[in-house]
Amino acid sequence: MEWSPKDSLVVFSKFERIAIGVLLVLISTGATSGYWLPKVWPYEASNVDDRIAFQTEIEEWEVRNQLLVDSLTRVKAARDQRYVDNRKKWNKPRINTSPTKRKWKEPKPETVKVDYSTPMPNLGSVDANIVELDVLLRIGVPPKVARTWIKFRGRGGNFVRKEDVGKIYGMPDSTLQRILPYFKSPDLRRKRDKDASKTVIVNVNTSTIEELQTVNGIGPFFAKQIVRYRGQLGGFLSLTQVAETPGIPDSSFQTFRDQLTVTSDEPRLIRINQLNQQELSKHPYISRKQAEVIVLNRRNHGAFKSREDLLATIVLDTMTVDRLMPYLDFVE
Repeated sequence: MEWSPKDSLVVFSKFERIAIGVLLVLISTGATSGYWLPKVWPYEASNVDDRIAFQTEIEEWEVRNQLLVDSLTRVKAARDQRYVDNRKKWNKPRINTSPTKRKWKEPKPETVKVDYSTPMPNLGSVDANIVELDVLLRIGVPPKVARTWIKFRGRGGNFVRKEDVGKIYGMPDSTLQRILPYFKSPDLRRKRDKDASKTVIVNVNTSTIEELQTVNGIGPFFAKQIVRYRGQLGGFLSLTQVAETPGIPDSSFQTFRDQLTVTSDEPRLIRINQLNQQELSKHPYISRKQAEVIVLNRRNHGAFKSREDLLATIVLDTMTVDRLMPYLDFVE
């Protein structure tokens, strides 16, 4: 039995298919035309105003953005130009304006004449605290280290054990191992007797830098520090204050303490009611913050008249006030 199109409900003839296609084209065209869209999606007048305002805002943003881009471009161009100018300046050949052109001279190697007529010392016979420069050079100590050795002793230093010579600045380990057998344990008793015969008593309130250097253990640096601190303090009242000198370790101070003395002279007074903040802070016992509070307190509450007035500032504790009292002048 043959199949026939009439037997199916979904089979169309050629004419029907053409009609359906034309109908679909008309429907799609009408749905997307300008006539039907406003009917389906009507626009209110307010929406049109919003679109105009939004478009205006976009245009203004584009203008601002372009101005910013132009500004950054100018800044970058100026920076690049400065870089180019600086490179030209750096690469510009330098003209030597000095009358004579200086030439680099290679440092000459240090030449030291060793006196070989000096006999080599016996093993275990050299005292590190009294050995001479010629002997040090003869046993092979480098010249620079040998001079440092002598200079160390001249400033009051001494060696307690023979191994202490290895602490000299610049001493090579190979040299130390080679020269150590020549040394014996230092005779500190002889050095103490020698130092005792040269003991000098110096007044730290009246001595000069040169006079302080006559004390065993005080070199140029210690002497300058003591005189500078004495000037800042206004004079020493006790040897304990000398130990406060910046740059002088307590171990060094104990070695020459017995050679110093302090007179009972009147110290230079601080006019607590007249000096400004900067002048007050120069004293070692008054910090910059404390000087600021002292001046403010004096301005707000009047002049200081007693120890209790200073304690009322709170920034000065009892110990600080007691240290300051001998140096204070309450004259208004």
